[in-house]
Amino acid sequence: MRGSFTLLVTGPHNLTLNRINTKHSSCIIGDQCDLFTKGIGLTINDILRNKIQSNIPFAKQSVLIQTAAGLTMIMFVIGFANGIFSLITFRNKELRKVGCGIYLLASSITSLLTITMFTLKFWFVILIQLNSTVRASILRTDCVFIGPVLKLCLFPRL
Repeated sequence: MRGSFTLLVTGPHNLTLNRINTKHSSCIIGDQCDLFTKGIGLTINDILRNKIQSNIPFAKQSVLIQTAAGLTMIMFVIGFANGIFSLITFRNKELRKVGCGIYLLASSITSLLTITMFTLKFWFVILIQLNSTVRASILRTDCVFIGPVLKLCLFPRL
């Protein structure tokens, strides 16, 4: 057989070979996604992919996944509250008369976007990995929207 395949190794003797249907997937590593995986380093997908058990409810996933989800939600709540309070503080026109006030207002907006996109990305990866059948258009959303926006928030100077 010839073509594109994915290879899943789950032990010393367990090997799964799946054919990639290129008709339905226009966003794979090496395509549009490649632009966004190189700059960030290890992505959330890479870190969590082998730890999540497909077709098993979230409540029965490993302690690692549940702890990561809990920490992500704690980070989201604290980061979102911090961003909102900073935004409220630096909306004051008196504080924006100085250049650093404008910078801190922009920083609070970026902070809100970053923590929101990170949380979205985390839950997107979890839910995609939990379900064994996912449409290609949903996977493309990660490559075309979530990945680029998260990278834009993390690396605003690029």
